[in-house]
Parts: sequence; C-alpha cells; structure tokens
Amino acid sequence: MEEMEMEQYDYRKTEKLEETVYAEIEALSPGQRMQVWESIQDVKRAAEAERLARGRQWFEQAVLPALRGFARASSSLLEVEWDSDGSITAALRCADDLRIAESCRSLRVALFMAEDILISRDGDELVLALIYDSGSVLASL
Repeated sequence: MEEMEMEQYDYRKTEKLEETVYAEIEALSPGQRMQVWESIQDVKRAAEAERLARGRQWFEQAVLPALRGFARASSSLLEVEWDSDGSITAALRCADDLRIAESCRSLRVALFMAEDILISRDGDELVLALIYDSGSVLASL
C-alpha cells in the first residue's frame, strides 16, 4: 500500500483572538508592552523585506528575460532601476524605431504587466519606459 502525503493549511479565524490578545497586552508591564511593540515592528520589517525580495525575484524570473531578449533582438540598451519601495523601472533605448512583432509574445506579456508605459525621445534615441510595481502584481496573482 502506497503512503499518501498530506499537507494542511488552516487559516480559520480563531474566535475571540483579538479579545485574548488585548487581555494579554493589558496584563503586561510597560516594559513588556514595549518589547511586544518592538517585536511587532520587527515582524512588519521582515514582511516588507520578504515582499521586496519576492517582487524582485518575480521580476527577474518573469519579466527580465523577455526584456533582455527583446533588447538583444532589437539592438537596444536596457536599463533597469530597482527602487526601495518595490517599484522597478525598465527603459529600452534605441536609435531606430521599436517594432514589437507578433512573434514577441513574451514582450507583449511584459508590456501588459507594466503599471505604466511611457514612450518618449531622448535626443536621437527612442525610449520605451516600463514601470512595474512588484507589490501590486504579486498581490493580484
């Protein structure tokens, strides 16, 4: 007989959890409350760092290969800026027109996932700027 493996993820809300937490906090000394507050801040910082890391990983795996491939195929310069808030700006610069053929499906997906798209000129170069908000993309997946 084959062994079955099971995983369980229980996200049911515990009744009266808030009341229990508040009661526990009320019973703490001021110093203990400060420690609880510091722990909460640590948890929030860790969650934000994890969110930013997941966002960067998502971009590097899902979007960057398409942008690099298109930059290579179109002889363009690709510049990527990583902001501390999780937004990512990718700019494709080229001297010629940018043609996004039907066969560039991965770039079309990358365009679709961008929060904002800007097409402009910078001197003799055409610039296609794509702005991604990794936090909102991950929240919607």
